[in-house]
Amino acid sequence: MKNVLLATCAFALALSLTSCKKDEDNEPNNSANLFQQSSDESVVSSENDVVFDNINTVYQTAEAPGGGRVAAINICGATTTITGNNITLNFNNANPCSDRVRGGQIVLSLIAGTKFRDVNAVVRIAYNDYEVTRTINGVSRKVKFNGTQYVKNVSGGNIWDLAAGGTLIHKISGNMQAQFDNQILKRTWAIARTRTYTKTAADAYQISITGDSTYNGQTNVDIVGTNRFGDKFWVITSSPVVAGNTCGWWKPISGKRAHYNDNDSNLIVTFGTNSSGNIDAANCPAYYKVAYTSARGRTYTSIIPY
Repeated sequence: MKNVLLATCAFALALSLTSCKKDEDNEPNNSANLFQQSSDESVVSSENDVVFDNINTVYQTAEAPGGGRVAAINICGATTTITGNNITLNFNNANPCSDRVRGGQIVLSLIAGTKFRDVNAVVRIAYNDYEVTRTINGVSRKVKFNGTQYVKNVSGGNIWDLAAGGTLIHKISGNMQAQFDNQILKRTWAIARTRTYTKTAADAYQISITGDSTYNGQTNVDIVGTNRFGDKFWVITSSPVVAGNTCGWWKPISGKRAHYNDNDSNLIVTFGTNSSGNIDAANCPAYYKVAYTSARGRTYTSIIPY
């Protein structure tokens, strides 16, 4: 899904805010931090989606404990070690993979079920200094992950064997930490999210992401944590975020997320727009729009590329 590792560049764009009222009464403008918060969420979610795609690939092989098809594990940029029920992916921090260079380690363990395709099978994902570096427009950005997630195969089955119109449902949970560009302050968060895959045509798939928890009396919450500025925040997927393999898993074609934090917040992220901020789901949109409304009703917006 959405992949932006563009943090600093994107916020140079964010300085050209639209729909702004003059700050005549010295109201603090927290839009920059909130724009960064939403960009960080886009980064970590999209890089998570790449890992989940790797997991689907791993467990379609005969080599993998809990795998299926007669194939060898082949994940770009990684060497594989299998010990008992653990599959360790060691990334070499050298090979470019879909404009990413990855380093560090991910350990996959099937902890429930005989095969990952079983109903309610669970895979544990341990991130050990797993890092992703992307260079866009000459600017290199890096994010490093540590923590543990769990993927539960609620429906059973796998994406490759779906019939047209068929669905596959995974529930994601866990606790994570991300460090951006070697900064001291880190983002920490808990995740509770449902991912529903649908086969829409031959070799064409979509995924719809929704939130699974309740926080502060609000439903459809999928992220609760502390951002890189030390503020407590939470994210609601108010409209399912939809992406597919046709346009790119990290480039959502539709959906909305609302960001809140304990200081000041009302920030809405609308996915699947053109460069003017208009919905453009039919044409593999390349942007998303962020709109922040201050406590006094002032609105600041920015259009950011994936």
